[in-house]
Amino acid sequence: MQGLNDKAITLDMLNSAKQAVLTYSNACNETSNQNLRSILQRQLQEALETQQQLSQFAQQQGYYKVNETPQQAITQTMQELSQGYNQQQQTQMGSYNQQQRYMSQQYNPYHN
Repeated sequence: MQGLNDKAITLDMLNSAKQAVLTYSNACNETSNQNLRSILQRQLQEALETQQQLSQFAQQQGYYKVNETPQQAITQTMQELSQGYNQQQQTQMGSYNQQQRYMSQQYNPYHN
């Protein structure tokens, strides 16, 4: 049986680091306990840093190829994400305002 080489070990560690980022991110999203969320956020930040370091190492060694994204594509994606976020915020505010109007009508003793 052939042993693991440096490339296999590095890529396995990189995949594990990526999985850790996903796991911590999901845990942060799911917990309702603020103290636990703070701990998980610190762990997430450390996992992100580890993943970045492993990714850079793997790229430097030629184990991991990353395609460079043209600046135009980055700019376009950023604009699309920003527009989507703004639309989401407007939708949420509209729903919130409707709820507030409804609640004020329901609990206003002077409302007919």
